[in-house]
Amino acid sequence: MTSVDNQQPSLLTEEGSETKDYRSDSIIECPTTKKRIPWNKGLTKETHHSLKRVSEKVSGEGNGSYGKKAWNKGLTKEMDNRVLQNGISRSESYKKGDWKAWNKGLTKETHVGIASQAVKMKGILVGDKHPAKRPEVRKRISEAATKRIREGKWYPRSKHGVRKDLGHYVRSSWEANFSRVLRYLDVNYEFEQYSFPIGISRNYLPDFYLTELKCFVEIKGFKGWGKGQAILFREYYDIPLVVIDEESYKIMRSKFKPLIPEWEDDLW
Repeated sequence: MTSVDNQQPSLLTEEGSETKDYRSDSIIECPTTKKRIPWNKGLTKETHHSLKRVSEKVSGEGNGSYGKKAWNKGLTKEMDNRVLQNGISRSESYKKGDWKAWNKGLTKETHVGIASQAVKMKGILVGDKHPAKRPEVRKRISEAATKRIREGKWYPRSKHGVRKDLGHYVRSSWEANFSRVLRYLDVNYEFEQYSFPIGISRNYLPDFYLTELKCFVEIKGFKGWGKGQAILFREYYDIPLVVIDEESYKIMRSKFKPLIPEWEDDLW
């Protein structure tokens, strides 16, 4: 890298009574990428006097708003007409096209800033920096998901809820219909009652446990989503596990749908 100014670039330097601005002529440029690097890159208020002055000006008592409460803090459009009018004016401005997102219509192919951010985010999401790849985070996510499923609060991509004819919560119409098949065949079962750790930070919650047959059953309808957990379960535990995929479900549907009045449409 080369620098026009050999000295440490500073924003403002006192030279007698004259103040000189170094922002324009203290530019560091990489000869390979030709990228212009900000003058204050790597500097802090502890190491540079100009940054220290700016920090003191905008924080603490140097800021005119220091210690003052925002006028709209705690207010909503239902409580204050000013908040309501502000929301309406902004909404109308967006509709008219007066306001629009700076990156609207831009892509990583057409804008260098978006391209740079895309590369950065890809490195975080795919690489080892992703928070969810840390064992302690994965464990918390797994435990929270297991709790939500058991309480019937949430499950993605499914027709979940309590079925009146079954008297318990299920996560999809496929699970509901399989429960009805078991009842039709007079097979006792438990739904999502056993959780098994698989690996360092993951838990597996099989869908059904057939108490008399001492066998677990897993329903996988959304493009086979979750089959990996069933595979890991078989590697860790010597316990019978049957996975009902789309093909197996269709066979079951063709046989039992005419026999069960409460059968639901095949909405996963």
